[in-house]
Amino acid sequence: MTCCPPSASDPADPSSADAPDAQPREIGFAVDLDLPLRRLDGGALDLRRHLAAQIETGARALAVVFWSAHCAHCQRYDAWLAARRRDEPDLALLLIAAREGETDAVVGGAGRRRAIDASLGRDDDGRVARAWGVAQTPKAFLLDARGRAVYRGAIDNFTYADDPDHRPYLLDALADLRAGRRVARPETAAFGCAVRSVYYAQPDPLGPAT
Repeated sequence: MTCCPPSASDPADPSSADAPDAQPREIGFAVDLDLPLRRLDGGALDLRRHLAAQIETGARALAVVFWSAHCAHCQRYDAWLAARRRDEPDLALLLIAAREGETDAVVGGAGRRRAIDASLGRDDDGRVARAWGVAQTPKAFLLDARGRAVYRGAIDNFTYADDPDHRPYLLDALADLRAGRRVARPETAAFGCAVRSVYYAQPDPLGPAT
């Protein structure tokens, strides 16, 4: 299924918005950093150690973005993702490929082709997405140096930076963190492409061919 950007009259597709039965971790408390992730080379990705390494090398925070190679909503943020290391050198970026059915070749190829400058991990069985309350991509979390989620939700309000109504939610949270302030808006609604698609097998009303 191809997903499309929301129109002005329909800002989000309810079928791909945050699932009402998801059980997200409470903002301001440490999310589970010990669930299994995998690197594209097959090695384990220890999120706790990854965060610590980024902080030790000068990052103030880690943005974890659940992402998909096929999702049109994620493609909308290609330039934003590619520019983060240049524009926010104190923000480390980790993409977690969480969409069901995407292969390592597809995920890695998309990252290289689209020049996304970020670490990349795989959530093979969807455990991390479920534990963190992620039902769609993209969805972003901003982790402070202690591993606490100080923000979760959309990267922005799905407008371009030169739009007068643009609201860079994730970067606003980072600015609050830099200034030592309580994050003013710790959560926003995220929308995008479903992490998991369910197809129902319909019976053939005509019966078997004879």
